[in-house]
Order: sequence, then structure tokens, then C-alpha cells
Amino acid sequence: MKWYYDILDIKIKDGKGYSLHNLSITLEQLTSQIKGVVYSPLPVDGNADYYFIPSMVIPFYYFILLRQRIPTEGELLHLFKAFYLGKEKILNESGKNKVNGLTEGIVKYRINKAYPSLIRDFHFYLMLHEKGGFDSVAYSVKQDMEDKCDIEIISGVRHYHVRLFADTENSNKWFEGKTAALPENTYPIPMTIKLDAENSDLVGKIYLFKEEHMLSIQKAIDINNKIG
Repeated sequence: MKWYYDILDIKIKDGKGYSLHNLSITLEQLTSQIKGVVYSPLPVDGNADYYFIPSMVIPFYYFILLRQRIPTEGELLHLFKAFYLGKEKILNESGKNKVNGLTEGIVKYRINKAYPSLIRDFHFYLMLHEKGGFDSVAYSVKQDMEDKCDIEIISGVRHYHVRLFADTENSNKWFEGKTAALPENTYPIPMTIKLDAENSDLVGKIYLFKEEHMLSIQKAIDINNKIG
């Protein structure tokens, strides 16, 4: 039997459903896509930063698996609204949440702020996957939201949780806030990789992690494996 659909498999087991999609984007293809990204940061709105909104990574990766390319900022906003307007009722017909005052303008602002980091993290994932030489490199929305893990690396018998952030005032505050409540776990082994403008690759409008960041992870893991 030959499959003619855009999924690899659908599995239902132990009360859970799994939909497996093919991911055919390569690092080279993604880098080419990033060169064409149209992006302009909106002016800082301190009030909008403190509103709770649902996860953007779900519609972001859903689009990638569906279209095999990264979404534009406008496409991400449209899909975000499609995900949560109908399900969570985040916004009513007037574009305003009756409960906490969340507006479409706030959602647009937050997506604008998060858009570069979503692309950057996915690009770094592909770099680690294709060039890192690790046993396994994985991304999980559940781990991202619950454990604040941007990328999981397995090398030998050890698991590493990599956390990524850019060295900006806003990003530093966001990173401190999202990791403050985490327990002092030593396993999986936590690793933090910081991006700054001087030590990054500017591709189009997006600052990306460099191979030097990957090499620093490889070096730390090699040292840890030798220690035993």
C-alpha cells in the first residue's frame, strides 16, 4: 500500500493520538528562505509584553509541516487567529477578549517580537541535526512549554536540554522570567546558549546562531562525556 497524503502515519495508542508528518526542509533550504523574509520590528510596547497569550510555536510548526516552509509574519498571525479564535475564544468578533482585554493589536505585536526567535531556533535545530554529529536532536512543544527546553540533544546515555535566547534587554527579562520557576534539576543536563549581535550571522533581516555556537555545545558535551 502506498501513501498519497502529506503525513507519514496516524497512530492511536493508550488514549493518545499521534500524527506524524514528513519534514523535508534542509538547513540550506531554510537559510535561503530566511534571506527572503520581510521583517520590521514594531516600536516597543511595554504593556503588551505582560499579556498572556497562547503558544505561537504550535501554529508556527504546524505551518512548516503543512507547507514545508516557514510562514511569513502575516501567515503566522492568520494561523494563530485560526487556531485560537475558534477553540480558545481568545478574541471575540470585535477583536477584544472580554476577560483580560487582549486585543488583536497585542497579538500582532507579540508575534512580531517572537517571529525572529522562532525562525532562529528552528534554524539552529536544523544545524545541530545536520552537522552536530549527535545521537539525536529533537524539539518538543511540550518540553518547550513545560521544561523551557528549546532543543533536546542526546549523546550517548546523556540527555541535554538546550535553552536559547538573544542578548537583548527584553529577551534577557523574558528568559529570566521563564526559567525562574524551574527546579534546580541537574538532569537532563541544562545548557544555555546566548546570542548577541557581534557573535551571530545576519541572514536577511534575521540574526542566526553560528556554527561556533554548535561547536561550543559539542565541546561541552565531549568534556562531560569524558568526565563520565
